[in-house]
Amino acid sequence: MTGSGRGKWYRLGTKPCLEDYPRLAIKDLKDMGIFEKPMSGALTWGDKQHPWLSVRFTSTLASLSISSRKLGLFEPQFIDIDKTHCNFGGYRMWFICPDCNKRCAFIYSMGHQFLCRACHGVGYRSQRMTSSQRRYSKLNKLEQRLFEKRGDIRVKPKGMHWRTFAELHKVYLQLSK
Repeated sequence: MTGSGRGKWYRLGTKPCLEDYPRLAIKDLKDMGIFEKPMSGALTWGDKQHPWLSVRFTSTLASLSISSRKLGLFEPQFIDIDKTHCNFGGYRMWFICPDCNKRCAFIYSMGHQFLCRACHGVGYRSQRMTSSQRRYSKLNKLEQRLFEKRGDIRVKPKGMHWRTFAELHKVYLQLSK
């Protein structure tokens, strides 16, 4: 079975990846102080002068309301917030996906709603790679971690143990064959 349409080569790059869409991270919103007191404002993606997406929000201590004309969200979308206690004190905040009611750290905008990754049915770019692309990506990451450039030569990074360097270099040589 050879020829066009018999393998998966023609499908590469056809499915959307999460990295291509705007996302809201609960940690970023918490760091901005949005959930400490009721607040409203705007979030933008893109350049400050030419944003390609702008979202208005209103927060309470337990929920977030989002609206955007560009997304077609004329009526606000309500997203609940959950807190879980951590073992050594404090708490971790989560979005509650409006579609599946599961906790998630990120919600993504694809179309008219902010939903979790599973509800949008998309994956990460690394999940869309072929085995040779994954191998090449791993090889590049290892090369960046293993070698420092000093002039024209590549040397072991300062502070890396020789044993760690030897083990990683062995993996690097196996992958580069």
